[in-house]
Amino acid sequence: TETTYFRYLDTKVYEKAFADIGQYPMTFTYHTEDTLKGTITVPEDRRFIFTSIPYDKGWRVTCDGKEVETAEILDALLSFALPAGEHEVTLEYKPDSVKLGNIISIAGLAAFVLIAVGNRMLIRRSAEKENDAVATTDDAPGTPETPKTPETPDAPPEPEENDDDEEETQ
Repeated sequence: TETTYFRYLDTKVYEKAFADIGQYPMTFTYHTEDTLKGTITVPEDRRFIFTSIPYDKGWRVTCDGKEVETAEILDALLSFALPAGEHEVTLEYKPDSVKLGNIISIAGLAAFVLIAVGNRMLIRRSAEKENDAVATTDDAPGTPETPKTPETPDAPPEPEENDDDEEETQ
């Protein structure tokens, strides 16, 4: 069997509730993409505040500098309880995914720096080893030094000795 539900909105009750809510609004004094700050006066008979902000575990609410426990109302919205009186309230949104993303970004940056520094050190060591090998080969005992003659571009090339020429003259 199917169950059928009918919903009815009593407009008089709705208008009265909306008017009551409007008597105690939160006045925002500061806002950014993840923070809302403001003041609110909470009457003695209404200490539970609910917002039109979608609930998420990343919301942190403070009242007069002290953290307040948040709850989910109507399976969707952020709510919290406050004592009666005038308060400064701060709502901050810091989801776990942002924290995790920051950790991954910092780890990636650190890995990049380590790889870049390590690569630079390997290149430098490789160049030093090459220079040491060349210097060791040049300074090795028993290695005849070849005399260095200045090269002159106008000098004619020296004739090459040809074994074939010697055979023809004989």
